[in-house]
Amino acid sequence: MKVGFVMGWIRAVDTTLVPFVFPGFRGIRIDADTIRNLMEQKGLDIDNLTFGQIVDGVDQLYSDPRVKLWNIEEIMPILRGRLKGGWTEKDVDEVIAYHIKLKEIFRKHHDNLIDFEKMKKEYESLDARKPGVLKALEDY
Repeated sequence: MKVGFVMGWIRAVDTTLVPFVFPGFRGIRIDADTIRNLMEQKGLDIDNLTFGQIVDGVDQLYSDPRVKLWNIEEIMPILRGRLKGGWTEKDVDEVIAYHIKLKEIFRKHHDNLIDFEKMKKEYESLDARKPGVLKALEDY
């Protein structure tokens, strides 16, 4: 099953699937650099890696109790950063901690979107402390 998952994830990189993976881009012509950047951010550009590297990396990330219940779509960009972006264990830890805090902000304000300004301030405060590897990825 793990190898089948990895094969499916790799096939998702095919640019013919961009409109499916990124529904907001249907009918819009996208240049190759934009596609590459989106693929990196979504954790889809995992070419030139072995199945073993990917499966072992997913297993290692899911062994972290903080992410046990995360969807695979949340794990793959972190795995991509680790295997292809050169992220250290410290970088991965900072990214996971950042996402946990981000989820807490949205969870806390989910039922009370009336106080949008308070949520926005909390998000901006957290965003100012965004891990360097995520800033670098966004600036790419």
